[in-house]
Amino acid sequence: MYMIEQMREVAKRECFVDCSHVVVEFPATFYNPKFSGGAITPVAAISGACMTLFQDETNKKILPVYPAVWNGRKKKATTAGRIKDLLGEPKEWDYDDNPTREADFEHVIDAVGMAYWLAARDYFVRT
Repeated sequence: MYMIEQMREVAKRECFVDCSHVVVEFPATFYNPKFSGGAITPVAAISGACMTLFQDETNKKILPVYPAVWNGRKKKATTAGRIKDLLGEPKEWDYDDNPTREADFEHVIDAVGMAYWLAARDYFVRT
């Protein structure tokens, strides 16, 4: 419930009001037949909560994405390296709430990667 409340608070931020899409990453474990169904239940609940929290009834802007779709099946280190090459070190970026743990930067890099993927898919012209 704590995670759901935190997502609800983040969803209320003004910066999301004019977003055309909100990308929600669905974990790869959903597609792995060897993964325990009991262990996936909390992950499914949080993913479903994300979808509900960000859903806009007048503008269906949720875009659920499997990780291999947005990262092009590249290793995390490759994707992170490309983002750092483009934008510099994540520790030097400006944040509303600064990450407090080293592991949190991985999530920030993933979010930036998903945003870049969506922008490339919908707005960049490929030549």
